[in-house]
Amino acid sequence: ELIIGKQPPVPAVGATEAQNRFNRVFQQFIRVFCAKDHPLVIFLDDLQWIDSATIQLIELMLLDEQTQALFLIGAYRDNEVSPTHPFALALERLRQQEAMLEEIVLAPLTLEPLTQLIAETLHQDTNTVRILAELVVRKTGGNPFFVGEFLQLLYSENLLSFTPPQSPLTKGGSKGGWQWNIAQIEAQNITDNVVELLLLKLKKLPENTQQLLQLAACIGAEFDLETLVIVFKQLPKTVFQDLLAAIQAGLIQPLSGLDENLLVQEYKFLHDRVQQAAYALIDESQKQGVHLQIGCNLLERTWPEQRAERLFEIVDHLNYGTESITDQSERNEIAELNLQAGQKALAAMAHEAAFKYFNTGLKLLDVESWQREYDLTLALHSEAAEAAYLSGHYDEMERLVEEVLSHAKTVLDTVKAYDSRIQAWLSRGDPKESLKTGLEVLQRLGIRLVEAPSQLDVQAGLEETASRLAGREIEDLIDLPEMTEPAPLAAIYTLVSTVGSAFNVKPALMVLIVCKMVDLSIAHGNAVWSVLGYAAYGMMLCGVVQDLELGYRFGKLSLNLAKRLNNKRGNCKALLMVNFHIIHWKAHLKETFPALAEAYQSGIESGEFEFASYCAFSLCYCPFFAGKELTELEQQTAIYRKATHQIRRETAATWLAMLQQTILNLRGQSENPSRLVGYLYDEEQALSQAIAVKDGTSIHYFYLNKLILCYLFGEYEQAAQTATLSEQYLSAATALVSVPPFHFYDSLIFLSLFTNASNSDKEAWLNRINANQEKMQKWAHHAPMNFLHKFQLVEAEKARVLGQWFEAEELYEQAIQGAKKNEYLQEEALSYELAAKHYLARGREKFAQLYMKEAHYCYERWGAMAKFKDLETRYPSFFHQSENIASIPIWTTAGTTSNTSQVAFDLATVIRAFQAISREIELEQLLRSLMQILIENAGAQTGFLILEESGEWTIEAACELVDGEQVCATQVLQSAPIANRLPESIIQYVLRTHESVILNNATHEGNFINDSYIQYHQTQSVLCLPLLNQNNLVGVLYLENRLVTGAFTTERSQLLNLLSTQAAIAIENAKLYSEQRASKSQMAQFLEAIPVGIGIVDAAGRPYYANQRGIQLMGRGINPSVPPDQLAEVYQFYLTGTNQLYPTERLPVIRALSGERTTIDDVDIRQNNATIPIEVWGTPVFDEQDNVVYGIVAFQDITERKQAEHLLANYNRTLEQ
Repeated sequence: ELIIGKQPPVPAVGATEAQNRFNRVFQQFIRVFCAKDHPLVIFLDDLQWIDSATIQLIELMLLDEQTQALFLIGAYRDNEVSPTHPFALALERLRQQEAMLEEIVLAPLTLEPLTQLIAETLHQDTNTVRILAELVVRKTGGNPFFVGEFLQLLYSENLLSFTPPQSPLTKGGSKGGWQWNIAQIEAQNITDNVVELLLLKLKKLPENTQQLLQLAACIGAEFDLETLVIVFKQLPKTVFQDLLAAIQAGLIQPLSGLDENLLVQEYKFLHDRVQQAAYALIDESQKQGVHLQIGCNLLERTWPEQRAERLFEIVDHLNYGTESITDQSERNEIAELNLQAGQKALAAMAHEAAFKYFNTGLKLLDVESWQREYDLTLALHSEAAEAAYLSGHYDEMERLVEEVLSHAKTVLDTVKAYDSRIQAWLSRGDPKESLKTGLEVLQRLGIRLVEAPSQLDVQAGLEETASRLAGREIEDLIDLPEMTEPAPLAAIYTLVSTVGSAFNVKPALMVLIVCKMVDLSIAHGNAVWSVLGYAAYGMMLCGVVQDLELGYRFGKLSLNLAKRLNNKRGNCKALLMVNFHIIHWKAHLKETFPALAEAYQSGIESGEFEFASYCAFSLCYCPFFAGKELTELEQQTAIYRKATHQIRRETAATWLAMLQQTILNLRGQSENPSRLVGYLYDEEQALSQAIAVKDGTSIHYFYLNKLILCYLFGEYEQAAQTATLSEQYLSAATALVSVPPFHFYDSLIFLSLFTNASNSDKEAWLNRINANQEKMQKWAHHAPMNFLHKFQLVEAEKARVLGQWFEAEELYEQAIQGAKKNEYLQEEALSYELAAKHYLARGREKFAQLYMKEAHYCYERWGAMAKFKDLETRYPSFFHQSENIASIPIWTTAGTTSNTSQVAFDLATVIRAFQAISREIELEQLLRSLMQILIENAGAQTGFLILEESGEWTIEAACELVDGEQVCATQVLQSAPIANRLPESIIQYVLRTHESVILNNATHEGNFINDSYIQYHQTQSVLCLPLLNQNNLVGVLYLENRLVTGAFTTERSQLLNLLSTQAAIAIENAKLYSEQRASKSQMAQFLEAIPVGIGIVDAAGRPYYANQRGIQLMGRGINPSVPPDQLAEVYQFYLTGTNQLYPTERLPVIRALSGERTTIDDVDIRQNNATIPIEVWGTPVFDEQDNVVYGIVAFQDITERKQAEHLLANYNRTLEQ
């Protein structure tokens, strides 16, 4: 508190969470002192007496990768640590985890070092003391402590003495020194047992001092004056005076200085053997009585407010003497104290110690305790059951739970015991049994849930909850009163304990559990666990009911309630549930990142490691679907995988290993990118384990990642099989962020197989795809930033396979722009790739190459180098070696190291600039990016880009540094004339010769000093270079600096030459792209403006396009699934004046596919009750290889002409009569 101030009370949490919280805080505390410049060394002695909680803490410290520069030294007596000792087992676990361990066996001192030690101590040579050293070794066995005590004994018995030196001038003068007589020492028959030796030393002390040391030995290795005063019942000054003799004898040591009363308050025994010897002074038959008396004295004379601090000390002494207590009331009092001590130990995560206290308390009770001391007996059994499961004593826990169930007076009295059983099953990795136990206690609480609910049961549960909410504003639920009744509190707590198991084992049952949690909150008020109930209900609404708006409102309610209650444990669960299951249906997926990080932190801080581990996974899975760069994401995933492994949450650790392996596959660090097999994860082993325990969520995650990889790397058949399997486990992924990607890729997979499928498969697959798209369209309505581009890309692919090519191309563009706008990089790449494949299939290789290069670049930016190289392998002609950045020649500069560094810097600049230029496809944005890059890397103040427009060379981009900073003001596509704005002589020279012009001092040297622009502006440095693509002039770049001479160095000029080639290519591609879009738009406008109907069929005879006039005449739109032989029937084409369908083979559009040009006027279209005579012209459209690719017909209503012909015919007949 002196450093950080007084802290608020620590919130109460469950035992497991408390243990986790303590461990984490201790680890963070240790890390504060660990650094390379000031490492920390911790020494722990007497590890043979270590408890399980400390063992766990040591393991965590040694396996914590974030803790650096820590040196932990431990000492133990190996003769007291067997191979099955908890500490020995812990060491073995650490070895298996590859912790750095070094074991050193401390052997006794041998003769040589002991001789050296005695020689230096007595200031003699080694030959003189060798015989004495041999005797010491024989008596002490070389034990260092025993050696010291043995020499001290020799000195105290005058067997080792010191003679002062005498002056050589006096008679008999000598040097003096240490003297000993081996024969006398041997004659004394001194014991070779260190304890006996110390006993002799102790017995020479005054009687009071001996009694004090006996009591001190009962207290422990360390003790204080205050305790001795209490148990010895003497004044502090008296006790201190009696201790001085022991201090002088070297048996105890002060641990503190003199206080204001000139007393020492804290002491310790010199060695545990000294304590052992002092304890041995007490007669064995009196030890229990001594401990009991100490305990009673401490209990009686300790102030109540201080009793909690000394509780363990008091209870330990009392427990030692319980056998001598016969009065049951006294035994019950001590049992109550054991209950308090056990609860305190449990709160301190000392589970084994807690279990021991509770057990001792139980042993103090009599056979009628359930009747006479019900509350105490129930509490001891319930607490002991919890401590047993936390200590891993599952059989003992079961016995204790059964004891509670047999004697409990009410159901509420059994809830704590039941919860221990629920948690024990979870800790043993059996969620099925945990859920079964939860349902059992819920039934006893009056809540009956169908164990295997049908769809009707789920629907009924949802409707019941909806009826309870009717007429309420969701936001007002936060103001419900606090839930205080014990029964609903017990019920909602049990529901929370089972909901996680239900999610993994029986998702349908989870819906009913969640509904019941909300029902309880509405009926009885809000509890801490209502936070999770509201969040889970919002998840149900989004994932099951598909009411995204209402689900979102419940998610917000959950977060607001968690904030109001200020409960980190609830906050962790609410934030995870809302952000992993709800927010993405309404907001950009990236918005979940900060909240999930907060959820993870809250879970770690509160000890809620289970949900914290799920947060860790979500913190990596959400960015994966959001298109985060894979190299960075792989590092992040590795960190969280190790973190979840350290907190022993293997389910989430396995999910993270699977995700990390997926990323490694995409990055090209696996043998087969479609198989999740590597050093982190093995798909066959992991899948079989998940199936064995019926972990539907793990199976869902696996199949989804697998089908994505199979699809991206062209294994479409395998992807389809995996998608079919994955669909079976969607119920285990209610409202997860992974659900939309499944439907997205599921549609794309079956569309990739559509062309070569049978008609029955096509029909089934179209139904499947349309069902997916119906969902995606609804989701896109609520969150277009996440789902609209996905919907558009699937629609584009669907239009492609149905032959609606113009529509497909428009949809590809929409998907590309949507993915780019919302920064879904991987889906931008995929959209480009699929568009490229479409253009390639249509024989438009120029467009295909343009789009495939964009896909190639996007995959590189994403970090998916396996996919990047896969495109190069599949389409080698699109990626010439000369265009690869890696093959750019690097110029060298002879001279110093700094020159070499500059070359490396320039290469990095080239790479970044190439990437920035290559990624733009819109001409306007390309010109802005291009000018920014060129100005930044050239050392120019202003720059201009000159392009040809309608035969004239005009300024299409201008860029100027603002106030000398690296911020450019850019204008593009203004088509400004060159005259009076730039030095025309320089521009014309470059346009004519296609050569660069570099001027270091333009106003005083070179061939252009007389240019009026140069003289007027006093321009110093000029660089003007042509932009060439395959020797064709695409544009001219003009750069200048009016302040600095020689601004455009050789290195900068070479850099700009490199960039100019890429700039020329990019400009031509962007122009081509703009022209193509304009051409398509213009063509569509032309066709719509024509006053006659236009219809187009593809090479297979399927309807492809009709303009609005055509649709009006035919009475219906385009249906691409209509086969050619059904055109007349579907569109109601009849031979004029008959009820006979027009023969298919005579239709002009069909004849056009055979290369014929025809005209007919003997066809009627019937729509509703009207008959419309039409005239039809048909003509074929050929590709570059003279293959018919389309049939086009134009048709018009000739009703008036037919009427005129009919009148003319009647008139002629009248004339003839």
